[in-house]
Amino acid sequence: METALKELMSKLKNVACISSSQAYLLVRDQIEKSKSEVIEYQASYEKLQAEKDILVLKERELSVKSDVIDFLRRSTAIEIHWSGC
Repeated sequence: METALKELMSKLKNVACISSSQAYLLVRDQIEKSKSEVIEYQASYEKLQAEKDILVLKERELSVKSDVIDFLRRSTAIEIHWSGC
C-alpha cells in the first residue's frame, strides 16, 4: 500500500512538473488561441452561409422577374403582330 502511495505521489510530482513547464504552457496557450480562432471562423462561416441563402433567394426572385418580363414582351409582340393585320 505504501509503495502504491509513493508511486502515486511520484506521478503527481511528474504531472506538476510537466504542467508547469514552459513547453506545456506554450502548447496550452496555443490550444486556447486555436479554440478562439475556431469559434471566430464558425461565426464567419455561419454569417457567409446566411448571406449565401439570401443571395440564392434574390437570384430566384430576379429569375422570376426576368421570366415575367420576357413573357410580357412576347405577349406584347404577339398583340402588335395581330393588331397590325
